[in-house]
Amino acid sequence: MYVDWSQFHPVASMSLRDDRQGIVISIIDELLGAAMQVVYVWVDSYGYVLRVGTTKYSVGNRLRQYAPHINRALLGMPSSTPLWEAQKWHSMVLSGELTALVHEPPLISTAAGLIRPYLDIERLMIAGLKPPLNRSHR
Repeated sequence: MYVDWSQFHPVASMSLRDDRQGIVISIIDELLGAAMQVVYVWVDSYGYVLRVGTTKYSVGNRLRQYAPHINRALLGMPSSTPLWEAQKWHSMVLSGELTALVHEPPLISTAAGLIRPYLDIERLMIAGLKPPLNRSHR
């Protein structure tokens, strides 16, 4: 699948906590982190797409939610992230820092008014790239 990566920009990073047992998320661009109705992708240091997602609200706030969910699962506590997925995230971060890239699609004029097609872009990217940490394509 062709993706114009020049339209994606780094917004956050995922790295290991000092104890190496959990992960932390750092927002590296606070202005971009405030963007809403966006598509984001988590990539490894080689640019391999691990997960594709969207958010209707602030992407920075959405990305910050990854750490507590993953860390809770790793500790065996209740979490919306399954243990197998948390272990995969942890394994990926052990290999190097991950980066979240974000794309804010332009508004498109439709019969229903102006819309931002971020959900359609996510659907196409998940179907075309089959990221290993997206549960929705299984």
